[in-house]
Amino acid sequence: MSIFEFIGEVGVPIGSAIIMAFFIFLTLKYILESVKGQVDGLTGIITSLESRVRQMNNDMIKIDLLVSFFENASNSDKLWCIALFSGRRPKRLISTKYLREWACQETELPTWLLEDTYSVVGDLAETISLLTQEKKQTSTKSLTSWIAELRQLENEGLDEKRDFVMNAWSTLNRQERFVFNKLITGGFRLGVSQKLTIRALSKVTKIDQFELSLRLMGNWHPDTISWNSLIINDERKSDISRPYPFCLAYRLDKDLSLIHTDAADE
Repeated sequence: MSIFEFIGEVGVPIGSAIIMAFFIFLTLKYILESVKGQVDGLTGIITSLESRVRQMNNDMIKIDLLVSFFENASNSDKLWCIALFSGRRPKRLISTKYLREWACQETELPTWLLEDTYSVVGDLAETISLLTQEKKQTSTKSLTSWIAELRQLENEGLDEKRDFVMNAWSTLNRQERFVFNKLITGGFRLGVSQKLTIRALSKVTKIDQFELSLRLMGNWHPDTISWNSLIINDERKSDISRPYPFCLAYRLDKDLSLIHTDAADE
């Protein structure tokens, strides 16, 4: 049936009213879809800003914790902290296969339950730290002492390594066990970048962040350098092979000829 036949059957007034209602419906639909698109866009902006604020808050918390550590730790512990957060972590000494076996022995859990828990948590070090129970004993060893003992395990047998690990689990709290497990697996990634570490160092030492970045470049190790030599006095200036930190390129804020003139005047 054509539109004209329809109007002829229902009458001109009713047909006109129906057609007008249809056009009003299309107009409202268009307006609502446009408003919905604007709302979705605004919601996306708000979500992005909220995520950014949370990230900034998390970064400030991490920096405050690092500042507190650098203000109270020994020089050797501070060096190892910087080394760990700049990728200079000890190599893996114990296979995760054995850690799984020892965790099952310690917790008296079946292997399948440990594996299912790991699949939910997503991190073996955190899974073991959550499943192992805290004991009344506590440890007062420094970070330097723990790393030294871990490095001594390299030449020890499997039984000695197991005894050391299980003894450590029994003397550390949950958070300390998590860090310890990260150290022995050689995957020390805790969400703290070298950039955040340098920002915290800058607050403590009052040294410019770029200058600190330069001082931390190149080959150095806590065994062969001191805190004062690396951070305070920068005794590695003579090492001409030390690379400069990577920086992004930015557009010049003035004409190149003006920069050349200013440099000549100086």
